[in-house]
Parts: sequence; C-alpha cells; structure tokens
Amino acid sequence: MIILERKKPVKLFLLEALLRRWQESERDYGYFRELYLQMKKGYEGELKLDREWKELIIPTEYYLFHHFETENTYGHSHQIDTLFICPNFLWLLEIKNSSGRIDFQMERNQLIRTRFDGTTESLRNPIDQAERHIRFLKGKLEKLNMHLPLVYSIVIADATIIGPVSNAISVFHLGGLQSKLNALYRQYPKKLSSQQMEQLKDELVKMQNPTKWSPQMDVRKIKKGALCKQCEYQTVMYYKKGRFICPKCNFKDKETFIEALHDYALLIKPWITNAEFSRFFNIHPKTAYELIKKLPLQQKGEKRGRIYIIPENILDWKRRLR
Repeated sequence: MIILERKKPVKLFLLEALLRRWQESERDYGYFRELYLQMKKGYEGELKLDREWKELIIPTEYYLFHHFETENTYGHSHQIDTLFICPNFLWLLEIKNSSGRIDFQMERNQLIRTRFDGTTESLRNPIDQAERHIRFLKGKLEKLNMHLPLVYSIVIADATIIGPVSNAISVFHLGGLQSKLNALYRQYPKKLSSQQMEQLKDELVKMQNPTKWSPQMDVRKIKKGALCKQCEYQTVMYYKKGRFICPKCNFKDKETFIEALHDYALLIKPWITNAEFSRFFNIHPKTAYELIKKLPLQQKGEKRGRIYIIPENILDWKRRLR
C-alpha cells in the first residue's frame, strides 16, 4: 500500500517559475538553471522507479513512502527517495539518474561520474547519505522497541555503467528491483506483527515534514505579468476583452494568468491584494477584481485591507476556465 505518493517537489515548481521570470543576464541565472536540471533529472529517475513498483510481486503486507522528508533533533533534514516497510525489514532506496559511468570511491567518500564525452565530476557519495538515514531510523525504531533489520540500496535509473562495487554494498539498475526484493525476503524472517506495522506506519506519517527552500534573490528583478508560453515565456502579454494577448506572436489565452499567479505565490508571497494583482498584471483594478472573483481564493480582511490566499493547487483551476 502506498502511504505517501510522490508529488512533484515544490522546489522544482519554484525553480521553473524562477527560470521563467529571472533575467538570463543576472549573475545567478546559470546556477539556478543547473540546479533545476539536476533536480528535474533526479525526479524523472524517481518516477521511473515508481512505475516498477506497480509490477512487483510482494509476498506480505507492506507500506511505501515516496519522497519521505523529516528532521532530526538538530533540525537537520532527512530526505529519503523511497522507504519500503514490511514485517521482515525496512528498506531504504536512494535513486540516481546519472548517465555515463559511475565509480564509488569509498576511501574518499565520493562518487566519480564519467560522462560519455569523457569529462568527469565528483559527486557526494549516496552511500554516505543512505547510512546517515539508516542511523536516524534505527534510533526511531529503538524508541518504539522494534527490532527490524534496516537495509539500503542505491538504485540506478538511467543507462549507466556501474564500476566495481564491494559485495557488501547494494547497487543495481532498477530492472533488478524484484530480484533484490526476493533476496531480502529470503534473508530476513518476519519480525513485526500487523499491529506493529500499523504503529510504525502511523509514526512515520507523523514524522513527515517537507522542508522549505527559498532562493536568494531580489524579487524586484523578476518579470511581472502573464508570460507567453508560445514565446518560451520571453514576452509579457497584455489583457483585452477577457484574454491575455501576446504582442509578438498574437497568442491568446484566458488561463495564462493562473500560471502567473502560481509563480507569484512561489516567488513573492502566497497571498495578494487587488492592488498588487492590478500592478503585477498591469491591468485596471476593476478588471483585476473581476479576474480574482473567477478563482476559488480564500479571502481575509475587509475592503482595502482584504487579501486573497493563493492555494497550492491553483493550477488545477486552469481547465475550469476553458
């Protein structure tokens, strides 16, 4: 049973919004773009593995937590790609989606990636990350008086060549997920009752605490308004007769302001006033009010002090305006 579905990370949404609205000439644009590409590739690898779970034969009851996030007592984050819990063992999976060749250098605590063009880069060793998570989870199980084996694997989601790895370390391509799962069931007998499984599941649900990330930037420098997706978000659109129109390609759209409002919530703040809406989209305050009333925005305050809360799922409302 999937307890925690994998959702597109808010940080990825935020980086997409930032790249749409941050000037390429700005100093940090390259850094944000590289961070976005890395995170996007990692997320795509996680989705590949999620699809594999649907076809697996699993002989016992189980719980799956995708993209599990929590904090330890020091306020430091633990972000686990996938957590599999069954009566026999707890299995932590770190997913990597790097192409080329990877070599684990345990004595230096690093991972060397060699791209197809021959260039190399040093990456943080995912084994260190997994072992840190295991130590944290072991402490939690001890407090619950549960004696459950904790194991981890590094799963490679791309067509990557894996260099020599010690037999003591579990590293494999995602196609080997069923084989590894079978081996773990053969290795570990049942340890937890159904009641204990339920208790552990509930404890992990309570621990779930997604981290928040805010880029260091001057929000005054972001592009304002509805941006034309046909022009790759390079052109600011104007509003006329119920639609936003691109002055460059003449693309017309009734919904584009919703995506822009989502960007506003991510990059500026999760609420907006009528005056701020008017300025951001460069439209008359009365028109701003008419557009706002079309959306399911929670209101707080009265008259000039009224604010409108922008919900996280506001993008779901695009299809309702068609």
